[in-house]
Amino acid sequence: MQKAIRQENRYIPRLRPMGIYFYIFLIITFLFENPSFTQSSNNTITGQELSDKKLNDTGFEMLKMKRYNEAEKLFMLAIIKNPTVGYYYNNLSVVYMNQYRYDKAYNNLLTAISIDPDNIKALSNMAITCFQMYRFVEAYRYYIKAQRTDKEYTEKRFEKSKVIEKIEKIMIKKPDNKKIKLILNYLKTR
Repeated sequence: MQKAIRQENRYIPRLRPMGIYFYIFLIITFLFENPSFTQSSNNTITGQELSDKKLNDTGFEMLKMKRYNEAEKLFMLAIIKNPTVGYYYNNLSVVYMNQYRYDKAYNNLLTAISIDPDNIKALSNMAITCFQMYRFVEAYRYYIKAQRTDKEYTEKRFEKSKVIEKIEKIMIKKPDNKKIKLILNYLKTR
């Protein structure tokens, strides 16, 4: 369980030392890749005038419209403004998952889970990300943790027919992977 400090009648989780380094890396990477965000213009959102919640909400709207680059920038700005909210890291990881950048999604999900170990969406996304990275044992562990956290959500999210369909798509990419074949056969006979 993460320790928390009391501030303004709310609990803010302490970031692990590795989380702090990741946060600093995130800021530096973001500023180097997006120099226009440090300059103010009429056409650019600087993030200075928007709250972290508004940045997250706008990023979520961009995500729905499949405007992944804009969503990524907005989620990063929300994280820079408030690095203690696990859902911002989860949302950023969803952008990376949609772009098939599972290594970046994995790192953001680790941070989201370290902030809130019971974040059901982060646990579910981590199970999917680990599976896509062929880390099957780790994927299963996160799936079980998600199921223990919220069984109803997990059953809905991991509906058997949809899971089989997704695994069959992965089989097309990796037809010789014996572990995927075993998992697929297990699910079909279960």
